[in-house]
Order: sequence, then structure tokens, then C-alpha cells
Amino acid sequence: MPVQLFPNSEKQGEEISVMHRPRLYRELDEHLRCPLIGIICDSGFGKTALLQGYLSCKGIKALWCDFGDGDTCDEDIRQTYDLIQANTDFDVIVFERCEAAADDPKFSEAVTDLLKTFTDCTIILSGTTLPNLPYAVMRAKEQYFELTYEDLMLDRSETESYFNDYLEMNLRDYELDFIAEQTHGWFTSNQLIYTYLRKNHLNNLDSLDLNFLSDITDINDYFSYNLYENQTPEMQDFMLRISPLTELDPAIINLYLQIENADQYIAELEQHHGFIYLGNDKTLRLHPLLRQFLFERYNQLHHNDYLTAHQRLAEIYEQKRQYVKAFAHAVACNDYVTAIRLMSRISDRYNAVQLMNIIDGHLEEISPNLLFSNTSLFLMRCMPEELTIQFVQPLAEAIKVETDTLRQANLQHRLGALYYHLGNVNMSFELLEKSLTNAELLRNAEVMAFNYQLLADCHMTMGDIDQALRCARNALYLSEQNDLPVLLFHTLEAFARVQLAKGNTRAAEDYIAQALELARPDDYELFWLHAVESMLAVANGDAELAIQCAEKSAAIVKDSLCGYDIAYTNLILAQALTFANRPDEAKNRLAFALDKAPLCDLLRFEILSELLKLETSDENIVAIRTEQLEIIERNNYHWITVESASDEPEKSADTKAKPKSSYINIHTLGDFSITCNGIPVKLKRSASIRLLHLLIINRGHFVSKDYIIDQLFPDSKETAGKNNFNVALSVLRKSIDSAAGLHGSDTSCVIREKDRYRLNPDIVNIDAANFETAYMQLKRNASQDFYKWHDLSVLYSEPFMQDYPYETLLESERDRLSSYQKDVAVTVARIYAEQGDYDHSLTYFDQALIIDPYDEDIYYEEIEMLLDAGSPAKAQLIADKMKLHVEEELGVPCSDQLQSMFDYYYKNP
Repeated sequence: MPVQLFPNSEKQGEEISVMHRPRLYRELDEHLRCPLIGIICDSGFGKTALLQGYLSCKGIKALWCDFGDGDTCDEDIRQTYDLIQANTDFDVIVFERCEAAADDPKFSEAVTDLLKTFTDCTIILSGTTLPNLPYAVMRAKEQYFELTYEDLMLDRSETESYFNDYLEMNLRDYELDFIAEQTHGWFTSNQLIYTYLRKNHLNNLDSLDLNFLSDITDINDYFSYNLYENQTPEMQDFMLRISPLTELDPAIINLYLQIENADQYIAELEQHHGFIYLGNDKTLRLHPLLRQFLFERYNQLHHNDYLTAHQRLAEIYEQKRQYVKAFAHAVACNDYVTAIRLMSRISDRYNAVQLMNIIDGHLEEISPNLLFSNTSLFLMRCMPEELTIQFVQPLAEAIKVETDTLRQANLQHRLGALYYHLGNVNMSFELLEKSLTNAELLRNAEVMAFNYQLLADCHMTMGDIDQALRCARNALYLSEQNDLPVLLFHTLEAFARVQLAKGNTRAAEDYIAQALELARPDDYELFWLHAVESMLAVANGDAELAIQCAEKSAAIVKDSLCGYDIAYTNLILAQALTFANRPDEAKNRLAFALDKAPLCDLLRFEILSELLKLETSDENIVAIRTEQLEIIERNNYHWITVESASDEPEKSADTKAKPKSSYINIHTLGDFSITCNGIPVKLKRSASIRLLHLLIINRGHFVSKDYIIDQLFPDSKETAGKNNFNVALSVLRKSIDSAAGLHGSDTSCVIREKDRYRLNPDIVNIDAANFETAYMQLKRNASQDFYKWHDLSVLYSEPFMQDYPYETLLESERDRLSSYQKDVAVTVARIYAEQGDYDHSLTYFDQALIIDPYDEDIYYEEIEMLLDAGSPAKAQLIADKMKLHVEEELGVPCSDQLQSMFDYYYKNP
């Protein structure tokens, strides 16, 4: 832009197309009285867009001089004075790209002269470097105000406004969170991301690929041409080598690079204000995208050095007793041995939730290539079992309240992996399936691949080899397509085991060879492959080779603190020794393995099965069988028969699992189902189902036989009605009571008092009743406890008996509970709004409107909240929906009131 008046004549009255930034506009409004305003930061943070948008929005006429247009400083200053003499009708003078003239004393003199001459005018200096002026003195006299890159950075709400309001996209919360975190408010990167999405994602993807930033050529080119290539070779090398670091601590860098002047390098880099910043913990950090750029270039140019760098940093941080950072660097270079040793130092310092959050945060920072699911493998490998089990409840609670689909998928995967590690294969399978479904909705290939890999193990454990092969193939395809070497290694190892189970020894050998090509000679994970090699040798009849491979596997983990790995490798060695007819040595190994795996039920069951083959003492055989039966019952290993637990066709009566009664759980919020001891109970007679429905609706009291007959069999004669009732009740009791191990009418699921009946409250648990009780208690106490209200919203997330939409018997109960559900959603929405979390508030207001799309009050409240949050585009969408349902369908006028709300907003933004 040459020296000119802005807005120029043909643009007068028009608004320049830039995103409005009310936060910064307010700052400029407040300080426009200052004679001098400085806007100083690197290119790409939106200085020009901010000024153009502000001047246009406020209708301020400005004299605009661009020192980067190719003219000399003298020529720019001369043109500025010429235009001043020709037209003094302006309020602001803008000098853009001041760095081009910052060192010229004539520019400083000109600015000083203009400040003295035009006392009613504000001068704005914009650039990466400003001219030499007495800023400190002027600031003390309130004659100078400054905006830096920290002010210009887009915050989270502005990131959402840019993409979803200004660009009219529909990115989800987790996608916006990811962009805001990675771009760190750098305006240009958001523009480049939008361009990338328009080209590559919007037409063929339902969601954002969270690993896409490193693929954006424009961002990488920006850092390459505008920053990296402008440095000396010495500085370039320094920048690459510090990319593994999350914090730029000179003392650490000096030790790491074996230099003494790290502070000088960092000071030089700090001149680029936008790309080295002070974190919340008051430590200097590289901009996330710059670090990503340097990380990938370092990894390409010096891959082996990069892994060595992480090892060196792990050593340094361990020496400094910063064990969590040391652990993260050990994970980044796949150093299991060091990671396990460090975990023993970390695990006693935090509780399970603290430990998970701290480690996840450091792992995500350390290496951009470390996926959430990948770190789950390390956590399961490195933590002692007694600590691992402490994660179950916190993870289960986190999944219940998590509303972000990606985060929920990750948490489900992690808990599924944990359950498998502990031996609860059924729960593992269920969670992995749910995680896979969420990942497929988001088209997140990485999380899908990790779920498929673990599902293959679940299917294999349960004896479904064909399904295991299908899942392993999916995991292999996704890991190859998305360059996931750690997963590829484990998938190939699983493939080898599947092929062995099918008897395809040649194929198993090929997969082992492929996996070996991916591993380094000193990789800890090699113990898995050596174990499979031992199994292959047994299948080929080579006892000596089987023992050699198993011993290599056990040797890798012998100094590990991971009991699971030690127990597993000793089980494999015991199997090889048994095959070689060395039973005493095998029994010793199995006893050692049992001692190392006290909490891993599945592994323990396999060890006991192997030990049972060698045991000759009747007393020991009974003890082994008893423990196996306990494991089967505890984990519901439905694929294992009681006979197979003992390896004999008959079992004595004293060792058979005895059924025991427990709660009968009736699920009504969503699809109707009945379970007892985790096993589904099916009712095949429709009259028994309707009888149960009626008892559920009247769950708080007894109902008479006559009332039941009148409701269920209104057209039957008296005798026939009673007979129908008796049959329905008998089938209901027989189906549920037998599954629950109940005997006698006093302990039945349905109890009787004279001719009145009700569900037995001592043993029947109904989710709708739990919801209603908790809801009424919160309403009576006028509670504002967010977590209790949120838990209620999670409990009632689906309609009452949704699989019986036309059952008239259920209509009034469904309407009553839906009104409670709506009230819960609105209450949670209001609490979120009070906390300033408008995204989640909007989600819950929308849930309430799905239940009742004609509630005027909710529409008005939601629109008012969105306007207060500065999201008029979203508010307009809600207003349009309200007009459709309330005005057009109900005939209740609302357009005038809505127009008044929007008019007030635009007049008072």
C-alpha cells in the first residue's frame, strides 16, 4: 500500500472484509487518545488486518504509509508530508512495516516532528522493529501505548469466531481446541489452515485430521523461508537440536549440547518475538508449529541423532531428579528399560489421576509423533500392576462425563487396554468396540488402528481366530497407510500368533521377519518377537531352538520392574521346557511367573493351565482348579468351559462354580434390557414384558391384580384375564429369578402382598428410578452442584424405553421423565454458561430443545447467551429454528422480539 488516505474515496462507507476483533478494538478505543501507539510483533500475527478492520469498522480516516513498498525512507517521508499538506482531514497516521526504516534517524525525527505538529492526531507504528524513540518516558506520561504479539494472538474464543463465524465453518470443540493449542494464536497459521481445509478436507471428511498441521506446506514454507533459512548454519543447527526440548532452559541445553553459551543463542532467537514465548510456568518455549517444523526436519536429517538426543535428555533430567520429564524422553526414544526404572521413582509421588494427567501432558509436549494410544502402551508396560489397577475407577468416571468424542474415544481405548492387561477381557472388548465406533465417526485412523490391534488380541483370547485375523488386517492396513511403526510392529507380532493358531507356520515366520526389520537390535519390545519365535519353534518341533528363543525373550526383561512382562516370558520359557521334557525346570519357571503376575487374571489363568499339565499332587491340582474357577467367574470367561479349566471331562461337585444371587439391573433409559451378573436376560412372552413395564412404571408402590388385568388384558373375560395374568407373572418370575439364582416367592423379583404386586426393591435396580430419586433430591435442595447435575445428564442421555415408541402404556411415564431430562439439560447449560464455557452450554441447551422444540423460554435464553458470548451467527441459527417451530408451526409470534434482541446487540457489541 503506497502512502494514501484510508479508507480511500471508493471504499468510503464500505467495510473491509476482515474478521472483527472486539477485544482489541476496545483496547484501541481506550488508548486512541495516546499520541503514539506501537504494534510490534513478527509478521503473520495480523497487524495489518487488525488496523484495517478497526479503521473501517469505526469509520476513522487515516493517512497510511507502507515502508515496505520498495521506496526509500526519504521518499516515503516526503510523500507523507506532501499528502498532509494536500489534505489534513484525517485522525490517524499509520506507518506500516516500520522495520524497513527503523534504523534511519530521519524516520525518528519525522515521527517526533509529527507528534509535535499534529497534537490532535494519533500516530500508529506497526512492524517487527520500531524507530528509536523514548518509549519508556512516553509510556510513563501516558503518551504511548503498545500492543505486542501476546496481545495480537487469537485466543480460544477468537479462533472459534474466525473459523465458525467469519469463515462459516462448523469445526467441533476438540478441533478448535487442537488448532488453538498448536497455532498459539498465530493469525497467519489459521489462514493457512483454512486454505488447507478447503482444498483437502471439507469435501470428503466429516472431521478434522488432528495430525494434519505438519502436512501444510505453506506453514512449513513460511518457517523455512522467513525464519530458518535466514539464520547462520550454526544457528540452524542449534535450532534443530533443541527441537526435542519443550523448555528452553540454558542450563539443560548447555549439558545436552555440551556448550557454555546457550543463553546467547536463546537471546538471539528471542528477537523473533512471536516464535519464542514465555509459557504459563514462566519458562521460555518454542512456538508449537515452529517446534513441529524443526522436529520434523531434525528427524529427517538426523534420525539416529534424534533418538540419541532423547536418550541423552532422559539421562540429564534423571540426574536433575526431574523424573517425569526424564520418563517422557525415554518414551520418545522407545527406551522401555529406562522408562520402567523411572516409573518406579514417579509412581509413589502421585495418585492415579494426577499421574495420568502429568505424564500425558509431558508426553504430548515432548514428541509431536507420540499418539495418545501409543502412550497407553507405555503406561501399561511401565506401571506396576498394583498402581495400574488404581486407574480403573478414575478412567471410568472420566468416560462418563466426557462430551468430546475424540477424548472419549481415547479414554475408552486406554481403559480397554488397562482391562485387557488386568485380564477383564469382556470389559476390554466392550470399551474397545465403543472407542472404535467413536474413532470411525471422526475418521481418526490412528485410534481406529490401535483399537483393531487390541481387538485382535481379544478375539484371539476368546478363540475366534477368524475375527482376530480380520481385526489384525485392519490394524495392519491403517498402520501402514498412516506410518505408525510402533503399532505396525505389534500388529505383525499379533499376525504371527494368529497364523500359528491357524497352523500356518510359514506365514508366521514371514510376519516375524517383517517385524524384526522394524526393530533395532537393542529394542525392549523384541521380547515379544523372541517369544513368538519360541512358539514357532515348538510348532516346528525344534525344542532346542524354542528354549533358546524363550531364554532370549526372558533375558531382555529380567531386570524390568514390569511383572507382566517377566511373567509372560517365563510362561513361554516354561512351555518350551515342557516341550523339551524338562518338567522340573518348567515348574520352577511357572512358579516364578505366578509370583510376578498377582493381578493379571488372564495371564495368571494361562500360567495355571500350563502348571496343571505338570502337577501330580491331588491337593495342588484342586488348588489350581479352584483358582482357575475363581478367575473364570470373576471375569466371566464365557468362552472357557468348566471342563477345560481342569483339562478333564468331568469335575467333582465341590469344584463346580456355584451360582450366586445379585442385583437384577433393568435398563430403561435407552433400549430396554435386563441383566443379572452381567448376563442378559431375555423375556420371550409379550404379556410378561408388558407386565414388567407396568411394574416399572409403578415401581414405588404395590398395584392390585385387578388394576394389572384391566391395563394389560382389558378385553378378556374375568377368568381368562386372571389366567393370562398368572401365566405372564409365572414366565416373568421364572425367566429372571432363575438367572439370578433366586428361590421362593419371598426372594422373587416380583413380590406379593395379598392381591397386590410390585418389583422387589431389595434386589431390582432400575436406572429410571435412580435418575428420578437423584433429580428430586437435587430439586428439593436447590443444589447447584455441577457434578451431580452433570452425572444426571449422563445417566439420562437417551429417551425412556426408546425401543417401544408406540407402547401407549409407557407414554405418560416417558413424558414425565422427559420433562425432568429437559430440566436437567437446562440446569447444566446454565451452570456451564456461568462458568464462561459457552460451547458446552450450547450443547446442553440444544439437548433440551431436542426434547421440547417448542419451549420459547429456552430459545430466548440460548440466543441471549450466544449474543453475550459474541457469537451472533450461531444466535441467528437458533433464532431461525425458533421461528420455524414456534412461529410457523405453533403460530406464536416471536420475530419482533428476536429482532429487538439482535438490534440491541449490534448497537452495543
